[in-house]
Amino acid sequence: MQEEKPNREYPPIKKGEIFVPEEAIREVLKVSKEERRSKLAEFKEKLKYQQEGLAKVQAEMIEKIRENPDMSFNEMFELFLSKAAPYGANEDQEEKARIALEKYENSRREIVDWCEYNTTGTESFFELFKKKPQGEVEQSPDLLSLNLRCHDADDFAYIFFLGYRINHPGARFEESLRQKAIHYKGVNLTLPGSKFSITAENVTETLKQDDPDAFSDEVFRHEEQHSFYELFNEEVEMNDCLKNSVLEKIKRANSEGEKFDLLKKYLREVRKIAEEKSKDEILAFYKDGTAKEIVCEKLTRKKKKEGGSYDFVANEKGWRILNEKNEDLQPLFEKAKQVVFEEEYMEVLQNAFSAIEKMENDGYGKEEIIALFTHEPLAKWEKVAGRVLEK
Repeated sequence: MQEEKPNREYPPIKKGEIFVPEEAIREVLKVSKEERRSKLAEFKEKLKYQQEGLAKVQAEMIEKIRENPDMSFNEMFELFLSKAAPYGANEDQEEKARIALEKYENSRREIVDWCEYNTTGTESFFELFKKKPQGEVEQSPDLLSLNLRCHDADDFAYIFFLGYRINHPGARFEESLRQKAIHYKGVNLTLPGSKFSITAENVTETLKQDDPDAFSDEVFRHEEQHSFYELFNEEVEMNDCLKNSVLEKIKRANSEGEKFDLLKKYLREVRKIAEEKSKDEILAFYKDGTAKEIVCEKLTRKKKKEGGSYDFVANEKGWRILNEKNEDLQPLFEKAKQVVFEEEYMEVLQNAFSAIEKMENDGYGKEEIIALFTHEPLAKWEKVAGRVLEK
């Protein structure tokens, strides 16, 4: 937690000061070598203070919204500005907050309006999915999603299938997928064109037999975290220019060593998307209290061999396309894939769990930890934790 530093002025960011890390580090690099050490220490102190403070602000804002979910955008944004000012919030950070709060207000309005016109879960199911549910469906509006509690396995399985199809275009609603779905506790999805997400909860007898204690707080916390993650994060995209450049270099490379290094560089770019999806899941599982050993096992279970549902690496098309178009690279490609998608990926996951544990051991609460890491790439969690916890 933030505590007063005996050897430096505290707080490091003064009243009315705006701190822009990108500009501040450039100023550090301009000074002489003699001054650079002290200036760099000052920069790190300010960066730590701002990151920690804004994470606290985000956690407090979420709690305020929970207390009063129908706050206006102006009320929320003014509250954010007042809370963030002591931490030197800059224009970019304020703009990201503005966008997130506008998204929240729009989603919340859509959910409330929807429930006024569709007063039962049965009505909502029919309007959303254009088919009548086979069993009872309860509905309740949440902060960022419409919650549907499905008492029939086929109703839940159908919603699960629609979410699955978003990431797997062309998928069919087959019995194998249905059998897989009915053992899930919940699913969160946003239908194309919709301004709010849907959280479907499986409350069937099948799941009760699997896990009698599955309901309902755990599912709610997990899926709510996915919704907040989507609210606060911009979609990560692969650098296509970098990928294409690497492909051209691979074609011109003379040695196997050079090709191998280029393949790893290419695959690390592809892995960024998988890491972003894993980050979302880690935070959601952390929110619902799932043990890290179980989460790690879920995220590393191989899709083909072990039926893994969170094998995000296997779902990425980029490396498969590269492999198909360059069959002569197959042996090197498999070797690079082993390094990047298994050895390095596992290290990234383990370091992420370690970062959470270190923050917990230092007294940080769950909401603050989630807020701090939400905006940071998974591979940088350990570095961020080290900076924040540096005494």
